[in-house]
Amino acid sequence: MYRGFNLTLDFENDFFYQKGRTLNAANKLTVKRTLDSFISPDGSINGSKMQSNWFPQIDADIFISHSHRDEKMAITLAGWLDEKFGISTFIDSCIWGYSNDLLRQIDNKYCLNPSGETYSY
Repeated sequence: MYRGFNLTLDFENDFFYQKGRTLNAANKLTVKRTLDSFISPDGSINGSKMQSNWFPQIDADIFISHSHRDEKMAITLAGWLDEKFGISTFIDSCIWGYSNDLLRQIDNKYCLNPSGETYSY
């Protein structure tokens, strides 16, 4: 990371939020398409493959990391940066939002009880 900032934004703008949502949705689609390919035959997650696949595919000028409660602010900021300056962003929750999907795939394959209703770890 080059620099980090703790931002407080004074604007809540629906136009920028909607623009940010559209940009973030495109990045999420890229991430979601490749989930299955990161689970190795032995059930482990190939983190190196995940990193080399996801991060170079998303060409961004700025990486935005945020707390769960600040997701709307991060998306609004992404829309504002794109609209005002043509700066592309990547929001961290775009990736981490799919961690539960990836874990569910592993659980369904390796931990599901025969009843199909509960998991055994």
